[in-house]
Amino acid sequence: MNIDEIREYLLESPRTGKLATLKKDGSPHVSPIWFDLDDNGNIVFITRDGYLKNENIRQDPRVALCVDDEQPPFSYVIVEGRVSIPENQKPLKYWSARISGRYMDDENYAKRYSAETGYSLVILKPTKILGYTNITD
Repeated sequence: MNIDEIREYLLESPRTGKLATLKKDGSPHVSPIWFDLDDNGNIVFITRDGYLKNENIRQDPRVALCVDDEQPPFSYVIVEGRVSIPENQKPLKYWSARISGRYMDDENYAKRYSAETGYSLVILKPTKILGYTNITD
């Protein structure tokens, strides 16, 4: 897939991403995430204090993300990059609603999700992106 096809694939349906982070001992940890893309091609997601993925990304920003279509003919995108947690968390409410809307389409869920404390907005800036479509065709 080219970059436009990858962007379309990531946005066409609300697939859950599998985020790989590194634990303190260097071993991998994989966690599901909901995400969206910003206008710069960054992947935006939210994490919560106390979750292992949150601790991991705060100590080591290197991550990988896999988003796959589990139905034949099977497709997937793998993104490698670095994450950051912006000091300015004001956009958290906007992104909470936007991401929740993609997956739940429930305004009440989005409000609850963005109103709770202890959540952080996270930006994944890709350094490498691979996409493969129609693997079994």
